[in-house]
Amino acid sequence: MRGLTHIANHLERAMCNEPSVGISFKSQSDRVCLEVKIADQTVERRVFATLQTQLAKLIISDAKSHYIQSNMRLVIPDEVNRHAFIRALSSFDKETDFLIAKSLIVLTPHFALDSFYDFRITPLKKRWQEVCHLANDNQAYLICPRTFCELLRFLISNLDPLCEEAHITGDKIMLKNQYIPLEASAMPQDAKVVTRLIDLAPRKIVVHRDCNAALTSKIQTLFGKQKVVFK
Repeated sequence: MRGLTHIANHLERAMCNEPSVGISFKSQSDRVCLEVKIADQTVERRVFATLQTQLAKLIISDAKSHYIQSNMRLVIPDEVNRHAFIRALSSFDKETDFLIAKSLIVLTPHFALDSFYDFRITPLKKRWQEVCHLANDNQAYLICPRTFCELLRFLISNLDPLCEEAHITGDKIMLKNQYIPLEASAMPQDAKVVTRLIDLAPRKIVVHRDCNAALTSKIQTLFGKQKVVFK
């Protein structure tokens, strides 16, 4: 996954309204343990349920994306397409992944995160490996740019929409007149916009005039011209 700091920050935000809860990580050699201290035992069940949900979300986003990226041998020269393909594969059937991940998490006050990732989520890794096998085994077929884009567009079109409408202004995304944060990573800005759009899967994408031509073309190609309007 992205590392302890990311996990800790994510779980701490999830618990920000629970002043009686303390979350910490202990790392020694290759052992990583999540420790949860609850001062008010009356909220214990709710706290562990919230942590279980948040940890499951991390697994199906960070861990799945990392696993696919590490095990997929398909060579994709276009960097934006490569990031988009990994994100689309990671997002595909995530509802089932989430339910499986949640069922595998049995939180305790001292939770061995490394052992959980290495051994407990094997059923999920088998599912993810099947996805990697499909991509790897069809590499000769997918090396055709047109075929590759058709597959990527199919994956994106089958994602459940999380919003009705997203606006692209410059190289940023707006929802309901508010800019939304993009991923803090080393990927190109256009890739950050495209992958975030895949996360959101909007029913309609409004591209404003100040959006660069390359990004506009990429959005039309991957999301379909019928979904993209100009303003």
